[in-house]
Amino acid sequence: MIESYKFWAQYYVICRLNDIENVKEFEANPFLYRNKSFSVSILGYCNNSWIVDQDTGSPRFEFLAGDYLYSSKVTNILNQSIDRSLGISNIGKVEFQKQLDHAKSQISIEERHIGPELKSECNYGYPVKWLDRNWFKFEKLLRDYSSPK
Repeated sequence: MIESYKFWAQYYVICRLNDIENVKEFEANPFLYRNKSFSVSILGYCNNSWIVDQDTGSPRFEFLAGDYLYSSKVTNILNQSIDRSLGISNIGKVEFQKQLDHAKSQISIEERHIGPELKSECNYGYPVKWLDRNWFKFEKLLRDYSSPK
């Protein structure tokens, strides 16, 4: 999840905080945890073009305040219905939305969503299982495009 106003980078490295003592307190005021250590899992990375359709500028997964994330049941069906070998950035927003709507319709409302109600005004999402975990490739991208030669 990336809040829309923070969406400006070329790549996003996705991490999970593993040992938050009191999640509700953390969500209400994360600054209370400013000096605490956390165990962090690095889940993978993705390019901004995988999150947002480059032709329309629209996110493929947009969540507004009050929405819930999609369950893996939805993303599993979606994964089977789209040809990801083309690269997610080559699937247009209209076709992607059609496939997402189809995947959602295959799952009961009770099983369609997970997690708590989202609070941020607008979030962009991307399924964790779709993240790239090829760190050698990521290191090469950083070396080739971020550093002067």
